[in-house]
Amino acid sequence: MMRCLVVTLLIAAPALLPAPAGAQAPPELPRLETRPSFEYFVARNRLDRGGAASELDGVGGRVLWPLAAMDPLLSRVAVGGYLVHSARDGEDPDMWHYGVQADLRLSRSAFAGRVDPLVSLGVGAVRVKEPGTGEWIAPLRDPLAASTARVRTDPSLVPGIGARIHLLPGVGLRGDARMVVDFRDRASRSLEFSGGISISG
Repeated sequence: MMRCLVVTLLIAAPALLPAPAGAQAPPELPRLETRPSFEYFVARNRLDRGGAASELDGVGGRVLWPLAAMDPLLSRVAVGGYLVHSARDGEDPDMWHYGVQADLRLSRSAFAGRVDPLVSLGVGAVRVKEPGTGEWIAPLRDPLAASTARVRTDPSLVPGIGARIHLLPGVGLRGDARMVVDFRDRASRSLEFSGGISISG
């Protein structure tokens, strides 16, 4: 996962460098306020498993619709859904994390014409299957497998902070740090870092 992020940042670096003195300023990039955005990312989640922590690598995506067309007061708000999957690896569990999300851009215009800081809030669920247990859906002919399968689905609340970097009209990078709070027997918190590409259209 880290190699993917490093390669992505290296590709983006020339677009982030300041223009030489006297060079013509690039045309202002359009504000992505009226078109839905599709975002694909890699993620690392630190999952608390009864006192032991697991580092889970996964992939995910989200789609967000801006609300500017509904009301000018909502010009910095976008809503949509997200899905993150961390596949089972060795003793680590298989995890699905999904829900709805709202983004709020902190500034009306991007810093230096390119960087949009934002805060987000997600509401959804975390579904975890521990290794060595039954299938996600046990066969009806084997009720014992259904009773012994250690699969948990719990509601979650996911606040976060992040930033979107505009590279080209309609194309950018996005990074997030989110706190995944899932409500099991007691509230359990895990930190998720993610980064990837954002496409508007």
